[in-house]
Amino acid sequence: MFQFPVAFGQAQDYNPEQYQKLQGAFEVLNNFLEGQDYATGRYLTIADLSLAATVSTAEIFNFELENYPNVTKWMEKMKTSAPGYRKANGEGVQIFKNVLENLQNKDKS
Repeated sequence: MFQFPVAFGQAQDYNPEQYQKLQGAFEVLNNFLEGQDYATGRYLTIADLSLAATVSTAEIFNFELENYPNVTKWMEKMKTSAPGYRKANGEGVQIFKNVLENLQNKDKS
């Protein structure tokens, strides 16, 4: 994804081309979720679980999720309704976020 070189100190700024691709992907997902509860319609599927992993990773890097209201609403629903979300994804996201914060703090010292 666009953020890994910056997160791991290999670049100062995000690659604008990759960032635009990510924005385009979120726009597609946002449009796709219009009027739907989940990615494939009314029911939670493995597609939602896979997408949630990607969206939550983008959240760690402060991607402007608020620009995609359908994705934001869907992601909040995923966090509360996907069975085992907190254990399967939420805990890992927090660990990854802590690692990145430690790396960034180390670079500042």
